[in-house]
Amino acid sequence: MVPELLEGISATRAEAGSVVVRAQDAAEGTEAVMERPGENRTSILTRCDETPGENIAELAGIYRCEELDEAEVTIELAGGVVYGGFSGILGDGRMEMLQRLARDVWVLPCPRALDHTAPGDWTLAFERQGSSVAAVRVGCWLARDLVYQRV
Repeated sequence: MVPELLEGISATRAEAGSVVVRAQDAAEGTEAVMERPGENRTSILTRCDETPGENIAELAGIYRCEELDEAEVTIELAGGVVYGGFSGILGDGRMEMLQRLARDVWVLPCPRALDHTAPGDWTLAFERQGSSVAAVRVGCWLARDLVYQRV
């Protein structure tokens, strides 16, 4: 999936064909709001922590999604590189190399599909409880905010 390139319309607004990102005053300062009118969706964006240094070995494990009939995502570390792959009722996907976006936020590429447009990259946002990883939120343009709990 090709990223949507936004065009700056003003100091507080940027747009692309199907998305608008704008600044909005809030109680805690200014926040970024993303609107997708064609999807009837509005989201408040949160800034990712880009500080390096998380222990990537802590990401490794199996995570299960109750919402998707126990589908799983497996995260493995090999030679200092993080890999991930999905499995479920449609079979096992191949392991793909993940790309780090920010602290505990990674991208899993998915360039192929069975009978429709490929879903594109999946975003994996790992959630910690204390110092350990407890879950990962997974999403792409076809499926958003799927929660996989560590097994």
